[in-house]
Amino acid sequence: MTRKFVLLAGVSLVFAPTSAFAQDQNSALEAATGLEEIIVTAQKREENMQDVPVSVTALSAAAIENQRIVQFSDLTRAAPSLTISEGTSANNSSIFLRGIGTTAFSTSVEPSVSVVIDDIAVVQQAQAFANLSDIERVEVLRGPQGTLFGKNASAGVVNVVTKGPSDNFTGGFQISATDDTEIRAEAMVSGPLGDTAGFRLNGYYTYREGFFRNLTTGNRTNGEDGFGFRGKFNFDASDKLTVKLAADYSERNSTTGVRSLRFVGAGARSFGVPTLVLAPSLVGITPGSDNFKVRLNDEFDSHTKQFSGSAKFILDLGGASLTSISSYQDWKYSYSGEDVDGTDLNVLGALTGGLASGGLAQGGPFHATSFTQELRVASDGAGPFKYLAGLYYSDANTDRAFARGPVTLLAGWDSTASTRSLAAFAQLIMTFQTGRALAAAFASIMKRLALISPI
Repeated sequence: MTRKFVLLAGVSLVFAPTSAFAQDQNSALEAATGLEEIIVTAQKREENMQDVPVSVTALSAAAIENQRIVQFSDLTRAAPSLTISEGTSANNSSIFLRGIGTTAFSTSVEPSVSVVIDDIAVVQQAQAFANLSDIERVEVLRGPQGTLFGKNASAGVVNVVTKGPSDNFTGGFQISATDDTEIRAEAMVSGPLGDTAGFRLNGYYTYREGFFRNLTTGNRTNGEDGFGFRGKFNFDASDKLTVKLAADYSERNSTTGVRSLRFVGAGARSFGVPTLVLAPSLVGITPGSDNFKVRLNDEFDSHTKQFSGSAKFILDLGGASLTSISSYQDWKYSYSGEDVDGTDLNVLGALTGGLASGGLAQGGPFHATSFTQELRVASDGAGPFKYLAGLYYSDANTDRAFARGPVTLLAGWDSTASTRSLAAFAQLIMTFQTGRALAAAFASIMKRLALISPI
């Protein structure tokens, strides 16, 4: 563990006309009780979190910024029931809720914890391990959530909602730097386009120098750099129809797959081979909890490219709304140079009888695409009855190859998986009177029973 010092600098500008606003009931409640109203979409509609009968942890934009949550793995600091098991590569990492999750290398296995970003479920959990930028809120929903989210989610859902276009012209940027050579920059601009349209553009860049030193090559490792941008455009096609378009693209380069030695026993060997004594690979290294030095033939290197686009149509039916969401995702991930033996010894020479030389490394490409379509109708929430019903369809394809070598005969395979899902879901909520009205009704019933009871 290392202590990190952070310097922040930022500027934000908001241009808005001066207006007088009447304080509504929610604002009055906040002023009287000091409690902030938290709006969530855990049931596919905007509702006060206190009115939602679902076990949910909600993180607002302010909470995300105050706790410096910039990567998906940072969410574990704010959501106690969420844990992440990180592997040497993103595709070997798993998400758990209340200790329940899925750890599998198969490309056809559906994770039990689903990650949904702006109403779109990701194909592979590894897609979630990216930077979080311009986030409105994050909702962690525990327990089975397949009823409303269409996709398998037996352990829960992590629902990420990004910010949309603003009513007034707004812009800003923020730069942060730490004493361990981490730099992050974000910028955003948003506002209306006429009376019926609005837009939002945001981008980020991040860089972190590796904190491990490879004594064999002199390079630093376990660092990363990346960038991404997102665009949103909303417009009212008519008085009844609203269209919301969104697209985002990101890239990430990482060397975060290296592990250092904590303890080495006397006479330790690599793979138990007598000629592969570890002592020569420990020169300049003192194994222990504060060891940040390694000796490797190969240095882990991974590359991620991700694109997604969606179109959302909302039709006002009067007392209810019909929503259509279409999306497409394309995620490419590749990694190479993961040093399996963790040393700079001539492991291949020992294993092949001198036919090859160098270390034992592994890696391979990963490519996933997905198309989804969702249709749902939902009431506006007024009255004692609230309902929601919908259909969900997804078509996902995943290709993955793996090789361990450079002598590929040691291990090598290719896999392809196609998953098609079709789901129908519905929900009906009946709200009973509460407070004084309920107490009065109960008192009236008891009074009538007292009048007719025998003496």
